[in-house]
Amino acid sequence: MLATQRATRLAAGAALLLALAALPAPAQQPIVLQDPDVARLLPVIGASYQETERRRESVDAMVADQGAAERFDADVQAGRVDLEAVLRRHSPHASAPPGARYDAACSRSRVLPGSSAGVRGRFMLAYQLAAGAPDAEARAVAHYRDRGFSPSERGSASTWLAWPDARADSLTVGVGRIFRTDDGSPGCRHLVGRPVVVLLLPSFSITTRARAAAPAVDRATAGRERAQARTGTSPQQLDEMLGAAMLARADAADGGELEQLAAFAAQVADFRPQADARRRNVAWYRRHRQALEPALGRYVDQIARQ
Repeated sequence: MLATQRATRLAAGAALLLALAALPAPAQQPIVLQDPDVARLLPVIGASYQETERRRESVDAMVADQGAAERFDADVQAGRVDLEAVLRRHSPHASAPPGARYDAACSRSRVLPGSSAGVRGRFMLAYQLAAGAPDAEARAVAHYRDRGFSPSERGSASTWLAWPDARADSLTVGVGRIFRTDDGSPGCRHLVGRPVVVLLLPSFSITTRARAAAPAVDRATAGRERAQARTGTSPQQLDEMLGAAMLARADAADGGELEQLAAFAAQVADFRPQADARRRNVAWYRRHRQALEPALGRYVDQIARQ
């Protein structure tokens, strides 16, 4: 029996040491929430909730856009998409020089021939120019210059032109010869050595959900920053206060961890300020539960879902 008691005490001692090691280091100045802090925290909690919701919606939109882009790529590879029609919808200044012949196989590769980086995930159309005409490339460049395109520096032997206002039309045009292809553009191998025109839309996106969601995120972030600024308290201190309020809510619902901390504090003086602050914050939370709980509870649930 004595051996059993000794083993029990040893196990309890070991558990105590493990629990003590698991506790966070005692804060130098633990946050003790005051009654006026309710009015400071509530607008920040509400604004933070709205910002997090808008960011979640933005992530959902990006996932949806990615799925749509992958389906579009599959349809392009299978030849189910009229790429010229898509280009006309996304670029008001798209055109091909007279006599240029659309090359569907190279266009479906969606990788710029001879470019290690490629343009995968963007949009590319390739046109063959008349191979026997010595001035075919010069005439193609003139075609785009006459329509308002300007030279674009790209560090290449080919001639590149772009629409002057990229916000209105991001179309970029390359006129030259394909000297090599890489593994990403097998559909363009038959064009090696031939003059071509390549039309690129760098900002092309088959869907715009993420782009449409971005302004709402910006507005929510600005709203949260305004709510913080009105408190006259630094964002870091507000974060600490909000963390203390969330911990007080948890302690009020289940006091087991706080009781354990109090037991340690009775033996280790360094933990006494932390234990005292958490007890006082629980009392603060209970006094203001009716005002806090609709907003604070919703915010805690939102964080738990992430």
